This record gives sequence, structure tokens and C-alpha cells, in this order.
Amino acid sequence: LALLGDFIARGTELDIVCYNIVITACYRASRWEHALALLHHVGQCGPEPSVVSYGATISALGRGHRWIQARALLWDVRGRRASSGFADQSLVCNQALAAFESAHSWAS
Repeated sequence: LALLGDFIARGTELDIVCYNIVITACYRASRWEHALALLHHVGQCGPEPSVVSYGATISALGRGHRWIQARALLWDVRGRRASSGFADQSLVCNQALAAFESAHSWAS
């Protein structure tokens, strides 16, 4: 995250793949807060988030038992148009299901 911050501070233009790598690293490190913050940063200041961006963030939220936030992101993805590269949303749906399962939140 520090290295990414340095690149951003220097004004280096990063593509969505760079951001996705860091979001995935946050998932693997069980840092859902950072993954979610980075997704929001990308949505506001960086390139358009991709299905991978959302999927990795939802996975991080699932690992952190944050199913409410995962559900909100799932609804956000479902509202995106196919022309934005979100035609195949099965990856995100599967990751959301795994997040719900890990949080034992099927009843909602």
C-alpha cells in the first residue's frame, strides 16, 4: 500500500490491473478495510473499477465477515451496464455467495 501511495503521490498514472493487484493483496492479508477504501478511491480518482476489482473486494469483505458491505457492492455491480465490461458478473456473484457463506448470513 505504501508503494502504491508513493506512485499516486508522484502522479504516476496506474491502470486498473495495478489497483486490482493491490486489492487482491489486501484480500490475502485479511485487510478488508484497505481493499474497500482502495475500491472507493479507484471509483473516484482512478480508472473505472472492473469486475475483478469488485470481486476481490467482496472476497476481502467475506474474509472479514462484512457481509452487509459485500451485499452493497454486489448490488452496485448488478446495476452496472454490460457496456462497462460487466457483462459476465458470475465471478462477482460467486464471490459474494462465498462471502455470505463465510459470514453465515443466508437468512438476510
